[in-house]
Amino acid sequence: SCDACGGLRLRIPQTCYIRPRFQHLTKSRCSQLDEAGVEVTTVQYNGMIHDFGLLNGLAELPETRSLFVQAAAQLKKHLQ
Repeated sequence: SCDACGGLRLRIPQTCYIRPRFQHLTKSRCSQLDEAGVEVTTVQYNGMIHDFGLLNGLAELPETRSLFVQAAAQLKKHLQ
């Protein structure tokens, strides 16, 4: 349980947050999950904007490609 979660015992699976720089809300959520005992992996891409993985104009950037490689690896690891 954690104070930030109202003292509730959460049953949340391991979480992976992939975020651009300066997304403070995500940073706060990750801290709350960590405090609640959830294993959290955070990957930050400096210089990227919110939703960079969803914008066609950014699809060919190395950072965007890396985002999908990392997301796929996390899914593969935890769905086996």
